[in-house]
Amino acid sequence: MSLKHGLLGFLSYSPKTGYELAKMFFDPIKPSISLIYRKLNEMAEESLVTFERVDQEKLPYRNVFHITPAGRAELERWLREPLTLVPPNQSVLFQLWFGSCVDKEDIIADIKAYAGQLREVLSYYQTKAGVLIKKGMQEYATPLDRMYWDLVVELAIQEYRLALKWAEAAIQQIASFEPSGDKATKTKLTPSLSQASTTKKSTPK
Repeated sequence: MSLKHGLLGFLSYSPKTGYELAKMFFDPIKPSISLIYRKLNEMAEESLVTFERVDQEKLPYRNVFHITPAGRAELERWLREPLTLVPPNQSVLFQLWFGSCVDKEDIIADIKAYAGQLREVLSYYQTKAGVLIKKGMQEYATPLDRMYWDLVVELAIQEYRLALKWAEAAIQQIASFEPSGDKATKTKLTPSLSQASTTKKSTPK
């Protein structure tokens, strides 16, 4: 995700504080407030945004950010770029590739945890994402906006649903796999974490 262009996009709707901008991101990809403000300050130095100090009675002042003509031009330039293919989760790929170096129960436990994360994110896009669009962003919505937003949510749902289907099938396939042949058993590279924590270090005599 390009945080800079996401912020420019939200500011194209209307001026906002950093806190208000944070609330517009979906939870699974929401950046921290500190990261948002750091990026906004960088964008101000690039003349992509400006900000004004707004005083509040009995409350600290707020910095309200506005998109500049240069910022809008940069947003439009980025939107015209070709869509790029996002590679799969490389951590998952490499851990599975070398999975034979540890017990299959360890890999199954990892994939189960991964599947749990997928279910949580899938549930978010199936329920809360739609609520955010309807309530939190309704004031900016045109029919064209809603069509694009719905397409984004549908893509996320389809991708996480497919990943979850793969994870569940992988668990079954690994659990039912029975090695055979002389080379079926490999020497483990390292002991498991639980074994390492319980093994006492030997001392030279």
